[in-house]
Amino acid sequence: MNEETSVKELLNDLCDVLGEIALLEEGKTYEAKVTDCFGTRIVNESAIERARSLSNIALESYVMQIQEILGYEDK
Repeated sequence: MNEETSVKELLNDLCDVLGEIALLEEGKTYEAKVTDCFGTRIVNESAIERARSLSNIALESYVMQIQEILGYEDK
């Protein structure tokens, strides 16, 4: 985690991710870049798959960092 990142910045970034989820359209596909042990590739995701991916990012990146800054991380 970047020590310079504030809770306000993280909340703003979280709002951006949640806004992306809100704008997803049923029946549409979305491109996503996936990086794993096989390298980096572009995949197509349905709206529900994209929502799941974005919500995982929101939880793992932003919510966990905010909890850590505030001293609420799991022990």
